Amino acid sequence: MEDSAVLKQAVTATGGKIVISSTSTLYPVVVGLGFKKGNADVKKTVTDAFDKIKANGEYDALLAKYNVSSATEAEFNQAVSGKN
Repeated sequence: MEDSAVLKQAVTATGGKIVISSTSTLYPVVVGLGFKKGNADVKKTVTDAFDKIKANGEYDALLAKYNVSSATEAEFNQAVSGKN
């Protein structure tokens, strides 16, 4: 068991001698960005850029390239609640 992005690289590096047998993420890791309170300009710049790559398909391409997925709303809520 390993991080899905790391496993994708391992499959590539070994020429397919190993395979990813799981069809879903077993232990999703939710990550995010934090901004200093009151730093609305930086937050807006990053949010706008993120919205742009989501709209043009680049975000989905990056997720596919690194064999990762976006967190579901439930996964996000669990991560920010601090309850596992």
